[in-house]
Amino acid sequence: MKKRDKIACAGAGCVVLLLVVLAPVVGLMLLWRSATTVEPVIVVNRVAPKFASVDITDPERFLNDLKLSPMWKVEEDGGAFIARARVVNPAFPFSDTDGVFLFEFVAGGKPLPKNWSIENDYIDGDKRFSSFSAAVRFSTPNRNVALAESGKGVALNVYGGSGRRVDANSDSELAVRLSTAHEIYVVLCERGKDPARNTTFSKLPVVMDELAALSNAPAKYKTEERYSAFFKMLFAAPFKEQVLKRFPGNQDRDALYGYFKYDPNERYEGINIKVSHPVYCPVEGTSESSRLRKAEYLGTPHFKKDLLFFLIEDNAIYLSAEHDKKFGTFSGKSSFTGNIEVMNRDGIVLMKTTGQFKGWEH
Repeated sequence: MKKRDKIACAGAGCVVLLLVVLAPVVGLMLLWRSATTVEPVIVVNRVAPKFASVDITDPERFLNDLKLSPMWKVEEDGGAFIARARVVNPAFPFSDTDGVFLFEFVAGGKPLPKNWSIENDYIDGDKRFSSFSAAVRFSTPNRNVALAESGKGVALNVYGGSGRRVDANSDSELAVRLSTAHEIYVVLCERGKDPARNTTFSKLPVVMDELAALSNAPAKYKTEERYSAFFKMLFAAPFKEQVLKRFPGNQDRDALYGYFKYDPNERYEGINIKVSHPVYCPVEGTSESSRLRKAEYLGTPHFKKDLLFFLIEDNAIYLSAEHDKKFGTFSGKSSFTGNIEVMNRDGIVLMKTTGQFKGWEH
């Protein structure tokens, strides 16, 4: 099921790295926090593949490494940090090819294809699964979540569906403990009709390899060097002080992305993007609650002038009905030049520029 078919399910199936508590949008993620026992549609009994061992001893350092990595997006919700594994998906309706994790794509060494984009939430599936992603959480799972160990048997519950039959909206969560001293787990989430959950078990070693590499990162490193293949894929060298670009989004809700060169005098936590126009949306055209909820935490680099990447999706611009007649996604034929402010959680503007926008009619 491609993204055009499942906009209502956004965030449901996912691989997310989560520190403390994951706050999902719908369905699947509620299993982690639910205190009640949910009856599964089926139970999949399989032997987990062998995968890399990870034992996190310093949660704060691990969180900072996640923030520094362009492969993850770290957000905060109610005091809990969530690190989402970024993905690369074909932009609908150009392909029925499944997406992949960003760290998988970059390792392949190929340029980003035309009409593909980097996204923050889940892999778009077609036939084998509807959506897929992963999560590390600093909290204890409940009885609905299956815990896997390398090379050992596991009973994976699948929830939802038509009666006793698995369908495209059926969800499952498979977790692996990542620390002997702390309650930290990686959670693989699959939505789809595959009764064997083949995507979950095939992706498990891939995700664990990525986490093992991240947990063994040097005490000090430059992101520009460690993630050089990624930065060269998206940006031209030599790198500037700051850059802002965009991926086209569904119904003109574009994703804005870029980087800063680290200045120790600035704070790069809670990066969010505000769009305004002195006439069409003088306060702001973006939604303050939405942009703060989607804010990204970039961490603290080890070296001055190192690169900090950010990507904020779904930048919908809200206009009045009067202005929608001219600039609306469906009603209007024109765009307007909006003022873009990239700021931190304290409201300090770190970057100013302009761009073309249309109003999102909802």
